[in-house]
Amino acid sequence: MGVRVCAALAPALARDDEAIAVLIKAGEHPRAFDHGFSEPFALPSYRLMLPAHLPAWPHETLIRRVCDRVGDFSRLVRAAVAAVDLRGVHRPTPQFEPFLSLAFPVGVPTRGSECTAEQRAFARAIADRDELWDGTYRGVGEMFAAAALPTARDEWRRLATPPPGDTSDGSMRVVADEARAAVRRDPSMYLDVTRTDPDLLARLVHVISRHEGMAVQMGPEPRVTVDVAATVEDPAELDAVATSRTLEDPKYGGLAVAAALSLWVEIYVWKGGTAYRREYVEGIPTGPMETLGPDDDHADGYRLAFDLDLEWRPPRPAPRRNGHRRLKQD
Repeated sequence: MGVRVCAALAPALARDDEAIAVLIKAGEHPRAFDHGFSEPFALPSYRLMLPAHLPAWPHETLIRRVCDRVGDFSRLVRAAVAAVDLRGVHRPTPQFEPFLSLAFPVGVPTRGSECTAEQRAFARAIADRDELWDGTYRGVGEMFAAAALPTARDEWRRLATPPPGDTSDGSMRVVADEARAAVRRDPSMYLDVTRTDPDLLARLVHVISRHEGMAVQMGPEPRVTVDVAATVEDPAELDAVATSRTLEDPKYGGLAVAAALSLWVEIYVWKGGTAYRREYVEGIPTGPMETLGPDDDHADGYRLAFDLDLEWRPPRPAPRRNGHRRLKQD
């Protein structure tokens, strides 16, 4: 992905349809592009190798360029929704500002019912992101004010509301085609808990563990490892699990949910004395299924390692220091 997107960013390809399609797809998985320059299966501390030719994080350049080159917001609504989840480099700051003027070029309609389905989908993502409204993110009000857009959460909720009588809610359809996005948008459908529920991890482990033959191990945080003593006919079939396309499959449903809530997924397969592996970031494979070679130490089976997405999950409060506190002095 790193090579293809950098090529598509070239000024000479600004009007090239294939290059624009590459940028649009990458925009829907911005952190996969961020990590597109690292060695596969690197240790977590080496997973982000930023290229020197981009002035900031790669996704920032990607977002600006794709907004400049694509004038139709309906083609970018999934990228805009994905950008709402981004937290920034050092301090949590909104990263979706370039999409605002593209989505609302003349401001917002006086009534939410006048919004398009794409505008409502974007507004819903903004309204639902708690960290935009609880003080976690910086500069949110200034960003909206500069774009002449509402600075109150209730106003964004109003914009996200479908018109009276619209029971189908087209705004949900425009972003619902990808299974991974569907899980992240409403995890309660699969885990009976919300994104901000402190029991989310425990509930996820429970959902995975109820399937026979799956041994789940937690830690070190944010990793969850699942070992399965079952033969895989074709190692490539686990690609559907890592990309969450097996949500409705009784055998793989829990694993597909875990993959949807993870930034990184690693797959290891042992079959007939041969070992295989493949890695994914934000649902995008970093390379093909590798054949590692002979391995007679493992029985047939497979392992999935999920590194849960700490940007998607709310940050935990800092631990208190063993009762030490600073006392006010007269």
